[in-house]
Amino acid sequence: MQRYLFIALFTVFSVLPILGQTPSLKRDDFGPLVGGPWMGTLTYRDYSSNKEVSIPSNLKVTRPTEQNRAWIFEYEYPKEPKANSKEKVVISENGTSIDEGKVVERERLASGALRLVTEQRGKDNDENAVIRHIYLISESSFSITKEVRSESSTKFFERNRYSWRR
Repeated sequence: MQRYLFIALFTVFSVLPILGQTPSLKRDDFGPLVGGPWMGTLTYRDYSSNKEVSIPSNLKVTRPTEQNRAWIFEYEYPKEPKANSKEKVVISENGTSIDEGKVVERERLASGALRLVTEQRGKDNDENAVIRHIYLISESSFSITKEVRSESSTKFFERNRYSWRR
């Protein structure tokens, strides 16, 4: 009987640390994104009409040599060049966050694509909210979906989605 109790306790205490681990990213999870051009669309919900709007969007991803955990995302909007922007995206040293978003999921899908999900507190439409970003990364496609859940709600809704191919 003691032997079985020992085996059961050993199993429980061996599995618990694995179950409680925070998902973490690998340094090269964004590696397939480098280069370009990525061409596609930005689809977003217009606040005033509450309708979905899609506009052309391109993306170029580079990796600065001075930081091995950082990537530069250059967003281009061919029909709205004044909206073009650039941002530095940084994976934390321990891999548990992307910028301010805590990694809550890292999964390799059957298709081979990598699915990363981050969550963080923020504001949406001047309301406190939980903001979720879902990254789907493969060699030929990349998407970033932003979902929002206001503090007064239990459900997330899609605020915007970038979808690119190359």
